[in-house]
Amino acid sequence: MKKGAILAVILPISACTAVTGPDHVGDSYYLGLVHVRAPKTQGPVLASEVSGVGAGIGHGAFVGYNTRREIVMAPGDCGMVLLVERGTDMKQVKSILQAVGGNPCVVDFSGSQP
Repeated sequence: MKKGAILAVILPISACTAVTGPDHVGDSYYLGLVHVRAPKTQGPVLASEVSGVGAGIGHGAFVGYNTRREIVMAPGDCGMVLLVERGTDMKQVKSILQAVGGNPCVVDFSGSQP
């Protein structure tokens, strides 16, 4: 009953949001109150962190509250993908990048990259 009442209030004041990837690979669509954040990335990778209340479809459907992180890249574009969760992890990532070389991709969900 509570979910129905919340949705009855939110849906009339909500909007439609689309998070699209290159060549529409990994597209996701949301209806409701949605917050989309695009973290800093290094390399040919698209990343987003989406949270909200409503309904959505993309890499699975949901109704209610949802939070998800999506990372989209073409096969072969990144030799390795490194996800940074905390600012302290960025120091380790920098040392890994120096040691490995090549074409790694970095997604900084921590917001610690300038």
